[in-house]
Amino acid sequence: MTRRYTAAFVTLLCIGLSGEPCLAEACQSVNVPNDRRVALYRVSRHVQTGQLRVLAVGTAFTLGDAEWRAEQSYPAFLEDKLRRRLPQVDIQVLNGGRDGATVREILSVIQEYIGAKTPSVVVWQVGPADAIQDSGVEIFQEALRRGIGAVQAAGADIVLIDLPYGPEPYRYKALREYQNAIVATAREMNVGLISVYSRMARHFSGIKVRTPHECTADLVANYVMQSLRYEQRNR
Repeated sequence: MTRRYTAAFVTLLCIGLSGEPCLAEACQSVNVPNDRRVALYRVSRHVQTGQLRVLAVGTAFTLGDAEWRAEQSYPAFLEDKLRRRLPQVDIQVLNGGRDGATVREILSVIQEYIGAKTPSVVVWQVGPADAIQDSGVEIFQEALRRGIGAVQAAGADIVLIDLPYGPEPYRYKALREYQNAIVATAREMNVGLISVYSRMARHFSGIKVRTPHECTADLVANYVMQSLRYEQRNR
């Protein structure tokens, strides 16, 4: 996702049809369509040892841009939120965002980080650059499978974040096909999915929100904590 498309993404996430900020309710909503909750076993094991390493990959929204600098990106917010919730754990959130990167390009970023030290979990904001460029849904889906497979083969957990949603003129060409491919691949490979798309579709109305980055960090942190509680109940 290039920086100019990041602005469109942020507009979609923050501005409803009424022109007012939105999605505060969406940040807290659960059981939305397409969400997938898969237990994060490696995260649980690492938390028990007192160390948690998160790798966030994606496009410029992950990286941070001119308006929202790296320290105000969702990975930075996520690190702060996890440290507050798990004060006894040494937490590091690595920002592997790349401006305008496709899924195939992000795969090389994942391999680079995994080669250095395998993270506990990879959080992958996936698809905006591919949907914009529309290089082919089948090519996109196969590259996504390879990326997920590489993470799983390294022994890390993985959670996907899907595409944004919004009205014209921001709707990407073939957005629905890419969104459907993300959902289908998450189900096929049994990985977690946080559906920003579904939340935006359901909550596109004038409700106040802090920032889209903090909202995204809340969703990821909530996912991690829910998984930890599930593990504790089922030991």
